[in-house]
Amino acid sequence: MRALEGLLSICAYCKKIRDQDRQWVPIEEYREHVARTPLSRGICPDGYEAEVRPDLERLKRAARSRPGPAGG
Repeated sequence: MRALEGLLSICAYCKKIRDQDRQWVPIEEYREHVARTPLSRGICPDGYEAEVRPDLERLKRAARSRPGPAGG
């Protein structure tokens, strides 16, 4: 875990980390390589409110605005 004790450069947009070779790698790949521990994925409450809920609401509105099946 020594490598995780120092300051890591992380992209503010895509969250890639600059490794010791100064290459940008996905955080999951970096973590698995350095800590030898895989990550699981989840969605925190803030992420749900910011990303998932707006998408679900948009899909619901789109579904309501579509015409129903013909001949029903």
